[in-house]
Parts: sequence; C-alpha cells; structure tokens
Amino acid sequence: MSAKLPTQRQRLTLDRPDLSAREADKLIAPHADSWPWSTSLIRVQSAGAVAPNGRLSVGVGAWYFSYWCSAREVGIIYGLFYNGNLSYQYPISRNGAPLPTEIENSWIDSIDIATRVAAEPPPTDGKDIHLSHLALHGSAQRQCWEAWRTDYSAENRIMRKQTLLLDAESGAIVFDAFEVSENGVCIHSTQHVRGPR
Repeated sequence: MSAKLPTQRQRLTLDRPDLSAREADKLIAPHADSWPWSTSLIRVQSAGAVAPNGRLSVGVGAWYFSYWCSAREVGIIYGLFYNGNLSYQYPISRNGAPLPTEIENSWIDSIDIATRVAAEPPPTDGKDIHLSHLALHGSAQRQCWEAWRTDYSAENRIMRKQTLLLDAESGAIVFDAFEVSENGVCIHSTQHVRGPR
C-alpha cells in the first residue's frame, strides 16, 4: 500500500500578508513534518518580489521552502504566497546534482538580513539598486543568505546587479560581487571576498 501524501493545496489564514522568512517557516514546517518520511530543510528563497525590509511584497510575493527526503532520495518544494495559498511540488529529482546540505535551525530572519543589506553602501555605479531577491542555502563550510540588489533601466537596457553573501547566523557579509550588463552582455564586473568562506 502506498503512503498517503499530505493535501497538495491549502489556504492558510495569515496574521499579515507580508511574511518574513521565519514567519513563513513557522507556517510551513508543520506541513513538511506531516509527510510519511523524514524531511530536512535545504533551501529558502523569495519569489516574485521581496520588499526592502525583507518581507514579501504584497500582491506578487511568495516564499519557497525546499526539503530533502533522504529515504526516498527526492525533494519537496513548498510555496507559500502572500494571500495564504500553500502548495507543494513532489517529487523533485536531483538529476545528478550533489546531495543537498541540511540547513541548521540557527539562521537569522530575512528582515535582519535586509537591515544588514540596507546598511551596505551601494557600489559607485549602482546608486539606485534595491533589494529584489533573497535565498538561504547550506554548505559544508557555512550556510549563507544570498541577497540580490538590482536596478534595470528599460531605456538603456542596462541591468546593475549586486550579489551579497551573508553568514546566516551573524549576518556578516563574506562576499560581494557587482555586475553591469547591457542587452544581457556583461560590460563590467567586480568581486570581493571579505572573510573566510
């Protein structure tokens, strides 16, 4: 007999629509724990848009939480939207990728990461960049938040993008990269390692 899977689509009642990552985690985790097999959190990321304060943008935002089920060697991805819609995709295959690393429960919230990112002076050629994406992922060395700050000029077709890696426990920036592209072609880039990675 095959194991009974959780309900694939549900509508949750939210205290507020602009959830932070930790607030979304509290809502999603009980559903991830309801599977017949043990699951481990391996990735958190924003989708649609994230506000400058590290919360979902109301009207377009969602949090995606990825879990790994070692007993089945497949992944599960939960999506929680600003309107309370919760659904999952299963099964997700590795397709030859390395085994994912479990994220320990010591990571700081997206709103704390956004505060740290906001305090970071923008690159000289990127004064108008703003926070647009957040992702939390683990590794054997250090689990990190990845933050994108972007600015796109439709008139000139120029995209400016800064990528920051921040320690998921302390919020310290350990790496930054800045790229300017025109019509999808990189015309300028810089990278800096700020601490042990």
